[in-house]
Amino acid sequence: MRATGVGDSPHSPYQPVGVNAEYKRPPAGIDPNSTKKWWRRILPLLGARRWPFIFAIALSFLSLVFQVQVPNLLNQAIDKSIQSHAVPLSHYVEWIIAIGVAGAITGFTARWLLFRTAYDFEFDLRNLIYEHLSMMSFSFYDRVQSGQLISRANSDIRSVQMYATFAPLILVQCAIGLVAFGFMLAISVPLAFVAMAIMPVLFWVGVRMRNVMFPVSWIIQARLADVATIVDENINGVRVVKSFAQEGREINNLADASEGVSWAYVKDADLRARYTPALQNLPQVGLALVLLFGGAMVIQGKLGIGAILAFNAYLLMLQAPFMMLGMLIMMGQRAAASAERIFEVLDERPDIVERPGAYDLEHPEGRVEFTDVHFSYEDGPTILDGLNLTIQPGESVALVGRTGSGKSTSLYSFLSSINSVERRIVTIEEPVEYRLPGVSQIDVKPEIGLTFASGLRAILRQDPNVVMVGEIRDVETAEIAIRAAMTGHLVFSTLHTNDAVGGITRLLDMDIEPFLVASVVRAFVAQRLVRTICPDCAEVVEYPEKYLKEIGFPVAPGQQFQRGRGCESCRQTGYRGRAAIYEFCAVGQGLRSLIIQKATGAQLKTRAIQDGMGTLRLDGWRRVLLGQTTVEEVVRVTQSDERLGETD
Repeated sequence: MRATGVGDSPHSPYQPVGVNAEYKRPPAGIDPNSTKKWWRRILPLLGARRWPFIFAIALSFLSLVFQVQVPNLLNQAIDKSIQSHAVPLSHYVEWIIAIGVAGAITGFTARWLLFRTAYDFEFDLRNLIYEHLSMMSFSFYDRVQSGQLISRANSDIRSVQMYATFAPLILVQCAIGLVAFGFMLAISVPLAFVAMAIMPVLFWVGVRMRNVMFPVSWIIQARLADVATIVDENINGVRVVKSFAQEGREINNLADASEGVSWAYVKDADLRARYTPALQNLPQVGLALVLLFGGAMVIQGKLGIGAILAFNAYLLMLQAPFMMLGMLIMMGQRAAASAERIFEVLDERPDIVERPGAYDLEHPEGRVEFTDVHFSYEDGPTILDGLNLTIQPGESVALVGRTGSGKSTSLYSFLSSINSVERRIVTIEEPVEYRLPGVSQIDVKPEIGLTFASGLRAILRQDPNVVMVGEIRDVETAEIAIRAAMTGHLVFSTLHTNDAVGGITRLLDMDIEPFLVASVVRAFVAQRLVRTICPDCAEVVEYPEKYLKEIGFPVAPGQQFQRGRGCESCRQTGYRGRAAIYEFCAVGQGLRSLIIQKATGAQLKTRAIQDGMGTLRLDGWRRVLLGQTTVEEVVRVTQSDERLGETD
């Protein structure tokens, strides 16, 4: 394995293949001009679905026109059929039934189209936010809390959707008042102006309510997001590992945030209590004026009884739109506040953007299988020989060893073997030593705050399938890696320890809960690099049987060994090249029980050997028997690992 250059081809059979997405992309986005009003910025989204929307509004207006005809027909029926008997009453009954049926059909169709447009609009806006969040840089997630993003992706979107799609419907219902006013003028001009005299007062109350409700609407949305942040961080965040120790403190934080939300809602209810009764009852004052002045005109013979009935019906018809005017104002304030919070996210520009022609990955699987894996350097000895390992979603693998023992190289070989278009693989390293095609690799930059912990936290928000952490150095990184495994990610990482079981004790020494280590870690792999015999000067040698028994070598009668005598090719050392020896510790049920009991390193290693773990020295003996290295070299690199108590 080596670093790839510009002209190199991939070392794995990975080839990017486009996958058909299950859902269509939003047909349009928001207007990028942040100087425009919020409602103008969302117009492209509505414009992409303008024909169903316009048709829904037109049908809604037509339905209301049908409704406006009914009071006028009642007026004529009373005057011409009941009082003067000039026209049969059945004539007007038939017309009223026909208009009612037509109004019902157009009203239902308008509502169906409007709701469909509303939910399509909400779907598009949610997808825009999700797509944008998936491209955001690490610094953004360090700056913005998860709960704030959850609030903006849920309640804020719903507020904008309700206003953008249903506000025009309310305005249409208010506009139909002009049609009704025209019919009222046709019946009696003076009484029409008396009936509408209260409307300017109603408008002033609505504007006043708008001005006082806007700040409170913003506060409500912001404080709801604060509550969501606390809940999210304690249930899904890093603090899940420590939540039991900080339970009282976190409950107090949640209580304080809830009190803030309660105060905002009480303030909102207080303002509504002041203005909503006026909005609801002012139309009733108009009805009383119509009865007062209209009754006097009927007594004087200037107006028919049917006209009074028609006026009352028109005022009742106008009452609902003007009552909804208050709701429209409140919806507008909340939508404006919510839109600004959404635009704060969408206006944030990512530092890194996808290259042209990037592929979407659909339905990736988290399960990884290694079956009979062989790996070696070019023109070098075998490094991996017949490795079989199955890792389920939610399990992690730790590769342990000393500095320079080849841990990173082994991790790269693992990633290369599972690299495919079906998996999203992200790594964070210091530094990035090899470039892998199809893998997103991040270089740690502590000077700008991009550490293993902060980078890994941001990576998890990108929903990868496989995560590789170059090294677990501190408690925070260990906790996040454990959390990643708990949530179904396959995690590879390295630790600096003497042997495989030392990886367990290292995590426990970092104060990681034993039950977490036992439940999410699938295997620990320790490795060392041994020098390999120079092929140009290799010769057959023998060792005393007593010496071989002392070092634990499995003696066989007539066993011969190889050793390099030294030459120019190996600079008189007898060695040329290096190979890895491994110690694979699978965390089975027996080992899990000891981990939970916080057993010593010696007890853990004893149990691991009983479960079939081969030690580093045993793997070294295998290479000696294959003629790849010498007895002295294996003893040199493994002499500190043969005492069971070494991992305490």
